Amino acid sequence: MKTFIYHLVPVRQDMLRDGPDPDEALIISEHFRYLKQLCDDGVVLTAGRTDTVDEHTFGVVILEAESESIARDIMRKDPATLHGIMHASLYPFRLALWSDTGPSGVE
Repeated sequence: MKTFIYHLVPVRQDMLRDGPDPDEALIISEHFRYLKQLCDDGVVLTAGRTDTVDEHTFGVVILEAESESIARDIMRKDPATLHGIMHASLYPFRLALWSDTGPSGVE
């Protein structure tokens, strides 16, 4: 297995500051369920976002896949990218360290 990271940036910055509109809220819920299922399946190792609401806000998803094309397909099927509310970029990623305990405060 190879490790990849995809970087997500919201298309509409006001969504962060003012909150999502009803369509965006639905897509964000689908996005979360999609990533949760991939976590449960052992594909996604972790996912999250910066705790900011400005032009520097971004999210990341770290996942394992057999190939870059499979990782890219996973990224493109993410409801947030599929429905165009977030831009995403995929990168091969080399894990250097991994904590046995994991982070505290995971929601």
